[in-house]
Amino acid sequence: MAPLSGGHYGGVFGLGRVTGRSGDMLFGEHVFGYLWGGVTLIPQYAVVMQATLILPDEYADLMAKNAHNIVLG
Repeated sequence: MAPLSGGHYGGVFGLGRVTGRSGDMLFGEHVFGYLWGGVTLIPQYAVVMQATLILPDEYADLMAKNAHNIVLG
């Protein structure tokens, strides 16, 4: 799975990930913080997210309407 809000580094270091699925819902989290000494993450807060899986036709319709926050997974 691709990282959530952490870009490349979030996926590599496990700071952003999908945590579960229920039906057509995906749940995930991303830990935010700062680096101490350039190597140790000091967590400050975690963001819990959810997304709804949609059919390819619905995705195409939304893209045709220039909908925002649509990610093809």
